Amino acid sequence: MLKKGDTYSKTIVFKQEDVETFARITGDHNPIHTDAQYAANSSFGRPVVHGMFAASAFSGVLGMVFPGKGSIVTNRELTFVRPVVVDQEYTMHFKVLETNHKEHKGLIKSTLKNTKGQACIVVVSTIINPFAFSSSPKQ
Repeated sequence: MLKKGDTYSKTIVFKQEDVETFARITGDHNPIHTDAQYAANSSFGRPVVHGMFAASAFSGVLGMVFPGKGSIVTNRELTFVRPVVVDQEYTMHFKVLETNHKEHKGLIKSTLKNTKGQACIVVVSTIINPFAFSSSPKQ
């Protein structure tokens, strides 16, 4: 059972081939994401990961690890603070801000930080999970 203040972290690297796959799936072929030469001449100096692709990385943790299986996100607020670039290590940080054990809900803040510890993406999600946000452990 999770409680206010509980945390979890995981590192991640976004690869260019995954960005290309995301572009094919979504149809967003903006050259800032898919053309290394174009991106090299931009203010970023290299390809930038699609914001929604980078933010979607939180889903794997929320749905499988923290809070875990059975999670349903009912609301998500995203803030894009800094660009996320390919082939650089980032750390995803998760923190339980609130719990409502009666309704099996939790509010989790997820932050993607670069190697300097700077926030790149901040996401606050309301999540229902009958196991993680229960007033008594489920068998």
